[in-house]
Amino acid sequence: MRGPWVADGYEPSVLYRNEHYRRPPVFPVSAEELVLPVPGTELAANPREPERPVWHQDLSQPKFAWLREIRSVKLLKNSSTMAELDAPGVLDRFLDQLLEGKQFTSVELSGMHTRHTYFSHIERGKAAVGRIAEAAHKRGLKLIDHHSTTILWNSDGGPRVLAERLPDVGRGYADQLPTFQFCISNPSFRKTYFNYAADLARRGVDAFQIDEFNFWKHACACQYCRAEFHRATGCYLPMNELDPSINNPDSELWRRWVIWQDVQVTNSYLALRKYLAPINPDLVFRNYSTHHGFITRTRRVTSLGWDLFDECRALNWVGTEVMTRNVIQTSRSLIPFRRTQNLFHLAYGMPVDAWYYVADWPSSYFAWGVANMTCQTGLMPVQLVKQESDPDYARFSALPVNMKRDGTEAVAEIALLFSPESRDWNRMVGYPGELYGLAQTMERLHLPYEFLGSMSLDDKHLAKYKALVVSGAGCLTDAQIQVIRAFAEKGGTVYLTTIAGLFDQYGTIRKTWPFADLLGFTPRSGEPVKLMEPSAHGQQVQLSKPIASFLPSEAVGNPLRITASCGKGKIIYCALAIASEFYSPEPRLHSIWDYDPNRELEKLFQAEITDLFRPYRHWSIDAPSKVFTSIWREPDGALVIHLLNGLGSCMKPGDKLVHEAPQTPFPPIPQDIAFTIPVQKCREALAYSPEFDGGKALSFTVNADTATVMVPKGLFLTYLLIRIR
Repeated sequence: MRGPWVADGYEPSVLYRNEHYRRPPVFPVSAEELVLPVPGTELAANPREPERPVWHQDLSQPKFAWLREIRSVKLLKNSSTMAELDAPGVLDRFLDQLLEGKQFTSVELSGMHTRHTYFSHIERGKAAVGRIAEAAHKRGLKLIDHHSTTILWNSDGGPRVLAERLPDVGRGYADQLPTFQFCISNPSFRKTYFNYAADLARRGVDAFQIDEFNFWKHACACQYCRAEFHRATGCYLPMNELDPSINNPDSELWRRWVIWQDVQVTNSYLALRKYLAPINPDLVFRNYSTHHGFITRTRRVTSLGWDLFDECRALNWVGTEVMTRNVIQTSRSLIPFRRTQNLFHLAYGMPVDAWYYVADWPSSYFAWGVANMTCQTGLMPVQLVKQESDPDYARFSALPVNMKRDGTEAVAEIALLFSPESRDWNRMVGYPGELYGLAQTMERLHLPYEFLGSMSLDDKHLAKYKALVVSGAGCLTDAQIQVIRAFAEKGGTVYLTTIAGLFDQYGTIRKTWPFADLLGFTPRSGEPVKLMEPSAHGQQVQLSKPIASFLPSEAVGNPLRITASCGKGKIIYCALAIASEFYSPEPRLHSIWDYDPNRELEKLFQAEITDLFRPYRHWSIDAPSKVFTSIWREPDGALVIHLLNGLGSCMKPGDKLVHEAPQTPFPPIPQDIAFTIPVQKCREALAYSPEFDGGKALSFTVNADTATVMVPKGLFLTYLLIRIR
């Protein structure tokens, strides 16, 4: 059991009362009581699934209108003291200057990022937050407070706080030693932190962006985490750090431990929400990840302890840190990643944003264009200098001619399933390569698609689509398999690749492949093939390196496409891990560019995808492959088409990725662009851009139920929005 806090009636909540530190420190001691399971019995015979309660507000209510048209700006830096705005009049002048000519809806406050590290400034910091909240509300702005909860920095008072609150910190599962992080399961930590958050809510904070409210890779194996893991699942975490299940992705016990940690993080968010609800039931919670969160497999061997997909049970708003820094050169990977983030909006109606760490105005303009064409908000560095001749995209964002965010829906007939379980536990095939290699190819072909999260894999969401893509998603639940088959039986087309559905959600191979009765075989372990079938679009490609084929020897047909009927629809299976050949990972700054695909194989794959999805492409457009496109429908029925010039991406194998935009960031588009799109009626097609004032009428022709619109060469350089009514 936890031991008593000793001397002076010391309690952890005293941390935030400065008078405690006017007397000599008193160090707490504690004892912990741990259950020692019988080795070999840690995995329960019938493990339970942890409970996953949900807290979702109705974001369609008028009081949340600011979220539906979110335009936010950052205030101060993580290392700020929050004393920068204390002098009389400074805060008002700073906000007025920051907001001049802009129409922001919220400000995000940073400063003293690990608040508990600066123990002697806690009360002063609370007062500063209160003053900033009052000033923001006076200007019709919401205040988002951004701080860290659990990390103890080795600065200011961090080591002292660590020593004085030792019973509150986590324990490493490898050695049971204290870590540099508070444990979110610990009731003493919760009491202290929840009280602090309540004080901020009383002072006017409208939303929280809470960092590090999670476990790190060393995990936490304290008495509270061990006890809660057992209560939730019936399993025990082994006490022996040499137990073969520790850090073993092939261990079901370890997988359940990793997943429980995700669930525990979100349930801790929910506990905080419940605690704060009497103060402000409309508090907004936001969190973000990097794009790495969509592709990481490190959780298979280390327990990362949080997942945005699970956290959305408790969030209202999600974001991203875009870490490439060079958004133009990395646009091939960037735009599909940004589309992925919209699956949270599709599932829960929550807004999506991204911090773009760009270094120059061309990069910021391109990043804004990516955000606008994906119906998101782009947060740019406020210190960027805009020249008089630079397009003012921030001004354009708030104009009535810009695309509406509220109620606007993406136009797409193809859904790409995103399976977090497959990201985590896939074997034989790397999930990111198969999923994003296909998505990046579809971008080049201007094939409209939308990512669908596994939480939205249901009849309601699938009703919008004609084709469902399950690309390399090996780890699916029985319920998900049933929904996928039902989609085909009702008349849809399901496109499966490689190992789709071969495993359950924990990565355990199924006794029977769920599609074997339709296709007549079960995928085998991928054997390398060096020669494509000559029947593939009349092309035969000799490969310089083999790619994996999962087609067993007894199967008959082209490994690129084997089709089987399923009720009123069909299942199409691709046995080759060919999409992975065209996956460009998101590179790090200063890394060497190594994306160098086989161009003949790329032509073959593009021909296959074009032919395969021809019935579901919705429109046709003759834009260059590096001009990115998207289609949206506003609530009044108007179609909005976005064009973004990505011709400036010019990296070659061996080049080093730098921060700055290419020397020629936006080469002129060398041709007129024409597109044909289904419309009920077409009375006007107007083009808008930050590059010119007002709307410019585009010529168009109407033929039955389609309209063909012409965009003349030279109309825009970087970004164009076209509204068709």
